[in-house]
Amino acid sequence: MKDNWFITVEGGANFYIAPQGVHRDAADRFMPAASIYGGKWFSPVFGGRFGVNYLGLKGLATGHEYVGAFEGPGSEVAGRVKTKYAEIGPVFDLMINLTNWWCGYKPGRVYNATAYVGAGAYFTLTRHYNDKGESEGFKHTEHELMTLRAGLINTFNVSKHFAISLDLRASGLSALQNEGGKGWNKKGLSAQAYLGFTYNFNK
Repeated sequence: MKDNWFITVEGGANFYIAPQGVHRDAADRFMPAASIYGGKWFSPVFGGRFGVNYLGLKGLATGHEYVGAFEGPGSEVAGRVKTKYAEIGPVFDLMINLTNWWCGYKPGRVYNATAYVGAGAYFTLTRHYNDKGESEGFKHTEHELMTLRAGLINTFNVSKHFAISLDLRASGLSALQNEGGKGWNKKGLSAQAYLGFTYNFNK
């Protein structure tokens, strides 16, 4: 049990796809994303990881009363209000090393392709302003979301202990701002790409 543990730090970009958000320019829907994980390979093929994921989201809503809605000039697009908020929370993934599965285990292999599926929960953070219009930073709202996710990690082993990876992921979000009614009852999709750095605790 003490072997084949690893820790990964990732940073990248998130592209948000939601019912109202499709009316916002595609170039204006990119936001930062980041993750940190600890995990273990239980065999050359199967492993798991647990960590914390951060997603920045830019979308649109049908009114200023919605979470993350902008105020002032330039806050509207196509009759809808721009929104901006962040999601952060615990996530876990079950991982399958496709390269070892299909090609056999080979110590020292430079490239590995790993598929994964996972789930998690997010707390929603929005930017708050005081009476003078000054930002007071991001604060937690009453909205929590569930997520299901799947992706492909392209790993390049630099040495026995260090690796660089490109993690491509799609995340489904459970409860997003709807088409104009009450509550968060429309589902959305988030597409992400991360550059990751991994340290392997191998002998």
